[in-house]
Amino acid sequence: MSSAPENLESYLSGRWLRGEGVETRLVDPVKGDELATVSAKGLDLKGALEFARSEGQRGLRNLSYAERGKLVGAVADVLVANRARYEDMAIANSGNTKGSSPACRSSPSPPPRPRSSPTPW
Repeated sequence: MSSAPENLESYLSGRWLRGEGVETRLVDPVKGDELATVSAKGLDLKGALEFARSEGQRGLRNLSYAERGKLVGAVADVLVANRARYEDMAIANSGNTKGSSPACRSSPSPPPRPRSSPTPW
């Protein structure tokens, strides 16, 4: 890899934050290239958890089922819009080809096979 790896940030307590230094190096398992670095050192993880529990839970509780459904749909829209980027990540991180990775398939996986007998529970 010719350029310096990206130092990833974490989204905590409603804002993007970068930890101190480099704690973890994310490496391409095929080539061994360093793809990115990340650190949680110096970040207030306890505070982030408290923020998620108070602000996040309150926000979800205030939404109706229909509003929650729209939110889930918006998440799906973002995932679909960034599909090519996720394909590149899947290939870089596992050595998959576009056809071999579930994240890269153009059609959904087939439904599971029905059980031949009912489950005992």
